[in-house]
Amino acid sequence: MPSPLARHLSEEDLRACIEESSPLLALICDFPCHIQAVERYVKAVTDASSKVCGSSALDGYNGTRIVDKTIMPAFDTMAEYKPRIIDK
Repeated sequence: MPSPLARHLSEEDLRACIEESSPLLALICDFPCHIQAVERYVKAVTDASSKVCGSSALDGYNGTRIVDKTIMPAFDTMAEYKPRIIDK
């Protein structure tokens, strides 16, 4: 997937920037091409690798973490959030 900054440029335009050492090329190269969700997933996988060993254990750990995040409720406002009180 191309960088959001370079998405509108054609392949010929990018080649011209490289050949001419355009200042636009430096701007494109410094622009982040990933999103926060990718960073979160990389962090989750890194954490998992320090907790488990073996590919099958790692796959199970990552799958569990991803499923856990999908079943967590999401709230648009604080008024929707009502914590459950556990009676003892």
